[in-house]
Amino acid sequence: MAQNVYDTPSFFVEYQKLARSQHGLDGAPEWPTLRNLVGDVRDARVLDLGCGFGWFCRWAIKHGSARAAHGIDLSENMLARAQAMTPDAEFPGISYQRADLEGLRLPTRAYDLVYSSLVLHYLPTPSLRNLLAEVFTCLIHGGRFVFSIEHPVLTAPADASWKRDENGTVYWPLNQYWDEGLRVTDWLAPGVRKYHRTVETYLSLLLSTGFELTAYKESWDGLDLKPRLEDTGEAHRPYFLFIAVRKPPAE
Repeated sequence: MAQNVYDTPSFFVEYQKLARSQHGLDGAPEWPTLRNLVGDVRDARVLDLGCGFGWFCRWAIKHGSARAAHGIDLSENMLARAQAMTPDAEFPGISYQRADLEGLRLPTRAYDLVYSSLVLHYLPTPSLRNLLAEVFTCLIHGGRFVFSIEHPVLTAPADASWKRDENGTVYWPLNQYWDEGLRVTDWLAPGVRKYHRTVETYLSLLLSTGFELTAYKESWDGLDLKPRLEDTGEAHRPYFLFIAVRKPPAE
């Protein structure tokens, strides 16, 4: 079973303070980039893996005119908040489900789009491989899978924090990049488990599952790509990795 840190009271209290928790998609700097990758969802059947507070499900119905949106999350806290923010009269067609993405089974050709935001790096590689197979199965031919993860440059280092040299220039240390596996970090609470994989591994897993790569991005719209060398900032190294793939159309 995956670690359910979001149901830990101390973690959840801190998580609710994040801009993306309080303002939803508008509080996530990467959302405009993901929005472009998601594209048209009009009349689509949408699945959100790791739906959290349900922001994407509500966007898909209210702004994207999707036919239906189904959100899956392991956290009872997250789902309780999602349900409270999703009145049936305002958001018809949305449903939520508590389930562990490790061992998840999905119906065949039930969705046009599968979406996942900053979730897949919580899964060990065998579980991720199985989940990708399920996503492939649940998509119609020509269906799309769009997701974001923490960039492997971020997850790799043993000490993932900004450093300064003797001249005051900031840099991001990179070591253990090829050493894939569990990383235990302190993020909002101690002992958060994430799994580091190389970019090569992510792409290889997707291609071996049968997906076709349609987009790959390491920056996001509005990112300042010319930071001052003495300032920390996301432009010094990638923070997110965005990938869009599709299930090949039927022959």
